[in-house]
Amino acid sequence: MKVSLSRLPLGILTALVIVVLLVFSVVIVYGGVNSMESQLEAKLLDRMPAKAVEAYKDLNSGKVPSPDSLQVLLASTEELEEWGNWEVDKLILGFGGIAVAFCGLVGYWLARKISRPLEALARATQDLRAGDFAVRVGSIRKGAKEVATLVKTFDELAAELESMEDRLRFNTMAVAHELRTPLTILQGNLQGMADGVFPLEQERVRQLLLQVEGLSALVEDLRTLSLAAGQKLVTQRHPVDLAVEATQVLGASNTLLGSVGMSVE
Repeated sequence: MKVSLSRLPLGILTALVIVVLLVFSVVIVYGGVNSMESQLEAKLLDRMPAKAVEAYKDLNSGKVPSPDSLQVLLASTEELEEWGNWEVDKLILGFGGIAVAFCGLVGYWLARKISRPLEALARATQDLRAGDFAVRVGSIRKGAKEVATLVKTFDELAAELESMEDRLRFNTMAVAHELRTPLTILQGNLQGMADGVFPLEQERVRQLLLQVEGLSALVEDLRTLSLAAGQKLVTQRHPVDLAVEATQVLGASNTLLGSVGMSVE
């Protein structure tokens, strides 16, 4: 089964990166010091007296050195040991600095790989806050598992907010349309009665009251929608006679329709 390192949990991914960088550091320091061993030995021989060098070479080749050359080698051993330790320490510090620089660059590169989706998410969040509900981060190829989940959740949230905005815009237009019709009927009839064009009849007043009741029902419907959105709605269903409703609507509209020569069946 193939496992993508970039989809591991952030804690595990961080631990793996630290372990890998530590191994790289050890390899760089150890390999660097070993590669300088021959040069360090050459410098050591240059500092040794001639007889000490002769004794050193005899010992390395398995021969028994002469007593006087061996004595010179032993006499200079303490000084050479201090010098050798200092040279090794300098090599360790030097290659350690190289390892730190290398691991720092690798760590920065990996951190950028992980944090780049978060930067895109931060920019998208600012756009969303500004009212751009169409903003999306999209799928990411790099990043920890938690980062990928966060980006996916953000995109889903933005899509839901965009859908809610579209529904709200549509509902607002629908409410405006539903309010316009009875208000137009009320305004036309009342203006006509005020100007003396329409007589003040009981039937006409009754029809206008029906329009007012329709407006009240629409307001109550809006309140019902608000309760439903807050999950506080208790529905009460009852039968409705559509013929009666249609008769009321036609009765309220006949005056305006008749004034322009229109009739409804």
